[in-house]
Amino acid sequence: MGRARRQALGAFFAVILLLLTYRRYHPNDGQGHITKPTAVAISTQQQESNQKSIAGPQSQVLWSHMPLRYPVVEIQQVTTESRNLPKVQSIHSETFHSQPSTQQARRLVIKETFERSWRSYQSLAWAADGLAPVSGTPINGGGWSFKLLETLDTLWIMEMYEDFELAVAAVTQVNFELTPSSEINTHDTSIRLLGGLLAAYDLSNDGRLLAKCVELGDMLYAAFDTPNRMPTIRDPKFELAVECAV
Repeated sequence: MGRARRQALGAFFAVILLLLTYRRYHPNDGQGHITKPTAVAISTQQQESNQKSIAGPQSQVLWSHMPLRYPVVEIQQVTTESRNLPKVQSIHSETFHSQPSTQQARRLVIKETFERSWRSYQSLAWAADGLAPVSGTPINGGGWSFKLLETLDTLWIMEMYEDFELAVAAVTQVNFELTPSSEINTHDTSIRLLGGLLAAYDLSNDGRLLAKCVELGDMLYAAFDTPNRMPTIRDPKFELAVECAV
């Protein structure tokens, strides 16, 4: 593994550790209102949906109560001060305004391509981790609906709000206590599942997604319970963690 890649992985895990540590010891912080996107018109039904609390089965495992093997001696406080950051993309792009028909045509092609893939997943592998493109059969590794969770933000961005609601309803039924795997992949679970949930919550402000974020974040904290707080890439003690957290 090259030096640059090791540094990138180290930085990634350091950020995840910092966020999870802060969340564990400051569970009530950061619950301010998040403004919904104003660039799209959101139906009244969708707005009401965004205010729902989690509707799925409550987990029987209290991950936040799991005893630590290596307690943190000193907690570094994370600043809550916000900063105004510049937009990534200029709204005064000359290319966009000079070629609106071209941009719109490209946008429609991209959305049609996504919709075709989404319909295939819906009909052939709903709630599975993925869909095999050639055989059209469901793929399940961890059994936590990976593809469903990491597609939530795209559904919202593409303004497919009815599909988004169906997907969120299915996500609330995902049980992180159960998996056919004896160990969990910390990296994939962090960036695909937790990252997907956080992105979708940031866009929609749907309380059900926040509840799943907290549940999954508390569960992932076990992977960082090591002598030097560096996470295990694959947590082989997942079943033991479940027993300790019940």
